[in-house]
Amino acid sequence: MQMGAALRWLISRLLLKHDQDRKIVGAAGAGAGLAVALNAPVGGSIFVFEELIGSVTPWLLVATLATTFIGVWTMRWMSGNALDFAVKQVSPLEPWRIAPFLVLGGFLGAIGALYNATIVGLLRGADRLPRLSSINRAAIVGATVGIAAWFAPAVVGGGNSLTQAILADRYAAGALLTIFVARFILGPWSYAAGAPGGLFAPLLVLGACSGALFAGVVNYSLPPRSLSPVAFAVVGMGAMFSASVRAFARL
Repeated sequence: MQMGAALRWLISRLLLKHDQDRKIVGAAGAGAGLAVALNAPVGGSIFVFEELIGSVTPWLLVATLATTFIGVWTMRWMSGNALDFAVKQVSPLEPWRIAPFLVLGGFLGAIGALYNATIVGLLRGADRLPRLSSINRAAIVGATVGIAAWFAPAVVGGGNSLTQAILADRYAAGALLTIFVARFILGPWSYAAGAPGGLFAPLLVLGACSGALFAGVVNYSLPPRSLSPVAFAVVGMGAMFSASVRAFARL
C-alpha cells in the first residue's frame, strides 16, 4: 500500500491537475498495492470502496478495477500464478456444523478488537515518552524481537511459513497456543517501534492459529470430534483479518 501510494504521488504530480483525480488515483494505487501483495484483485478493489473512500462512483470504480487487475496480471505474468498457501481438500459441511463457525466468528471479533486496542495502546504509550527518541524506541523493540528470534526463530517475521504449517495441520493444541500468544505479543510490540510496517501477514497467522486451536478444543471437549482444524484455520484467517481491519468483504 505504501509503495502504491508513492507511485500515485509521482503519477499525480506528472499527469494530473485536479485534486479529486489525484485522490482517486491515490486510492486506486493503494488498492493495487494490496491486491498485488495478496494476489487478490477483487479484495484490493473492495478495500478501496469500503475503507479508503467509503463510497463508489463510476470513475472510482473504473480506475480501481483497472489498476488492481492490471497490477495483479502483471505480477502473475512476472512471477507465476501459484497460490500463496496450499490447503488440502476439506469435506463438505452438514448444516449443523455451521454453528461452530458462528461462534468462532464472534470469538475472533473480540480478539481482533483486543489486538487493535493493544496496538493503539502501545503506540500511545510510546508517544508519551518524549525522552525516548524514535531510534531508541526502535532499538529496544528490535533487541527484544531479536532475542525472541534467537530462541524461537519460527515465531518472528511475516509468518507465511507458520500459516502454511497450520494449514497443513502440523501443530498440536499446545504448540498452537504458544504460537498464538507469542504472535499476539510480538505484533503490537513491533508496531510500537513507529517504523513503517504491515499487519496483513501477521493477522493471517493469528487467524489460522485461532481457528485450528478452536477446532482442536471443541473436538477434545465435545465428541464426536469431527471438526476440521484446516477448515477452521482458513475461516479464522478471514475472520481475524476482517475483525482487525473492520472490513467485511476483504478476504
